[in-house]
Amino acid sequence: MVVIRMGPRCLALLGIVAALAVGTLIGSLRPVELVAAAGRAAAPDTDVLPAPQAQMNGVTYEQAQRMIQAAMADSQSKNYLSAFVVLDGGGHVVASGRMDGARLQTFEFARGKAYASVFTGRPSAAVQESYANNPALYGNAATLGYGGPMLPARGALPIMINGQVAGAMGASGAPSQEDENAVRAGLAAVGLQ
Repeated sequence: MVVIRMGPRCLALLGIVAALAVGTLIGSLRPVELVAAAGRAAAPDTDVLPAPQAQMNGVTYEQAQRMIQAAMADSQSKNYLSAFVVLDGGGHVVASGRMDGARLQTFEFARGKAYASVFTGRPSAAVQESYANNPALYGNAATLGYGGPMLPARGALPIMINGQVAGAMGASGAPSQEDENAVRAGLAAVGLQ
């Protein structure tokens, strides 16, 4: 006869191993009725479930490109080298463009202005004024982690479609008022204000 002595730690470890083995074995087994039911169920006909309708309440890529082209033409006519960003209602970039020779930071500045505009649903000039009146509020809001830089500076306008904020367009590279004027020209190119 062989006698094996185990201490409390070994017994606890042996119990854990046994529990894992039993749990794995039982967890991998499926009751026979579930397997049979899964085999009987057929996928529904595709003509029974209609395809979801595309939502057209946002800014399309084609619209964004036309807005950027018109804004670039406005800036070029005034000899400014600028960057433009169009965001959707969630603050994601739909399209962007940086004119040849525009400074590197202009893209991120345009994006930050547009993000502040889409985040608040107001022109970035109004956000700039709010920031000047309460910098602590916007300083904290900018770090909330919503996925975009929030720059409270003039140069972006919200894009309103059917009374809802569908996105925003921002510009950077010219004086702030000229950035906003270029954005306004871009929105007008697709019939928006």
